[in-house]
Amino acid sequence: MKYLVYGAGVLGCNLAHQLFQGQKDVVLLARNEWYQTIQDQGLVIRNRLTHMKSIDKIQVTQNLSGAYDVIFVVLQNTQIDLIFDELQNADCKNIVFIGNNMNVDRYVMTDKNVLFGFYQAAGKRENKEVCSFDMKKITIGRCDGSNESDDLIRDVFSGTKIKVNLCNKMDDHLKSHAAFILPFAFASYHYNHSLKPLKKDETYLSLMINATLEMYDALIAKGYEILPKGDYEYSKEGSSYRKFAKTLSNLPFLAKACVCEHANTGKKEMLYLKNEFEKMFKETGMTSTAFDEICNQ
Repeated sequence: MKYLVYGAGVLGCNLAHQLFQGQKDVVLLARNEWYQTIQDQGLVIRNRLTHMKSIDKIQVTQNLSGAYDVIFVVLQNTQIDLIFDELQNADCKNIVFIGNNMNVDRYVMTDKNVLFGFYQAAGKRENKEVCSFDMKKITIGRCDGSNESDDLIRDVFSGTKIKVNLCNKMDDHLKSHAAFILPFAFASYHYNHSLKPLKKDETYLSLMINATLEMYDALIAKGYEILPKGDYEYSKEGSSYRKFAKTLSNLPFLAKACVCEHANTGKKEMLYLKNEFEKMFKETGMTSTAFDEICNQ
């Protein structure tokens, strides 16, 4: 099969790298100077933990043309609408949207098999390299509860180092994920792009927990399931959430790579998630006291 990774940010580059290393026929769509950089020197990824560097002589393009078996769309949600018509007209049956998404219904196409996923990697592009931390994990699947795409997904990632978590309630999963990460993003803004002060700020930690639970309650009121299972109880119990948050804040490297950098470069996306939850609170009439406080400080 032939694959296109549409989007050459940190997630797209790491996904393309793993597919390429798995001997897949993959093309990476990049733009402008970044396209030229990859064309000239290859896709260079430096591991932020080991400092080891890989160079992939990967195919790169600036345009969506030609036939593909699978297109991975790895863009911030606020950018998808700009290319949606192009995707609908693409010579490809399988489209996979990777990343935060609160409006999956908007991207369902009647003549295509549309999947959604979340790939776990973090970092940034600098000095003509991708400096990243790649966990090599993806949660991916349909939104209708059907397992009819499971074999396709297994085929796509066979031979790669990516660990696949099949989930065919991806709408529920993505909304639940957004509810969990949003307080951490706003904590980064609150502490001026750092989470280090969080470990001693019990008041703010309580605010984060309550905001998360308010978002979970709004999702439940709308009929969604909190996924992964157990996350609601994990947050409600409190001590485990606090332990996780304090551990993360005590590891500045991970906090910076996994939260602060993305919160900074993806501020429009975080505001989009915030706005979607605000709509949900209005629709359900659920309490949003902590959410409002944490998002408007």
